[in-house]
Amino acid sequence: MQTQVRPPRTRSSGGRTLMLLGLVLAVAAAIMVFYITTSVQGTVTQTVQLVAAKQTLTPGTVLSITNTSQGYLPIDQAFQVEKIDKSAMPPDAFVFTTQDALDAQLNNKVIVQQFLQGDFLRTNDPRVALAGAASGGSLTNINPSKLGTGMVLYTMKLDNGNFGVQPGDMVDIIALVGKTANGDPIAQVVNPQPVLVYAVDTTAKGKITLVVPEQVSVQLFALEGGGVPLALVIRTPKDTTPAPTQPVPGIPGTNG
Repeated sequence: MQTQVRPPRTRSSGGRTLMLLGLVLAVAAAIMVFYITTSVQGTVTQTVQLVAAKQTLTPGTVLSITNTSQGYLPIDQAFQVEKIDKSAMPPDAFVFTTQDALDAQLNNKVIVQQFLQGDFLRTNDPRVALAGAASGGSLTNINPSKLGTGMVLYTMKLDNGNFGVQPGDMVDIIALVGKTANGDPIAQVVNPQPVLVYAVDTTAKGKITLVVPEQVSVQLFALEGGGVPLALVIRTPKDTTPAPTQPVPGIPGTNG
């Protein structure tokens, strides 16, 4: 009896194709999810938190965590946190991390240059300096970094109405110290080094506060007490050359 042999079946490739297609779609979906996730995360990291002045801050204001007495201002009333686009961040801006870190950065610091409302705090900002041991309203807290050892504040009674000297100006002090045998006036520069104008009292005409060595303050007090005329001359910016302090006679024959 002859045995019949069936021809082999042709296997269908449709199942394998569907499996491969499903694998490709799964990989594509995973790539898309990864791309979307990465894009979202990238968008989040494009913002940064900076510290900005909550109000206009004037020189002499002492920042404090808790002290609210005269001359002091709580840090959370002086500054606030603002979120901005990272691309607009100033290169030296102080980045906010925690309130504790901000408090540690600013506590017992004094404003030495004005902050306008909205100004960003900078790292090692020159507009703030460590306050001295004086109370918040002390004149020495306006710019304590300028008050070195042996330096004092001396207020001269000069009419600044037409002169226009400003805090931060460097000046020389000239005194009319005598007369020659012919009666010509003799003038002399009092200070051996340039003098910083520390403060100008705009409410009381004629009060200009200078940072001088204590010995110069004694000389000025003696000159003013003796009725010696004094004048200030403003130096050009960054000129630190010593002033010539030898007496200089006036032009002969000008006294009549």
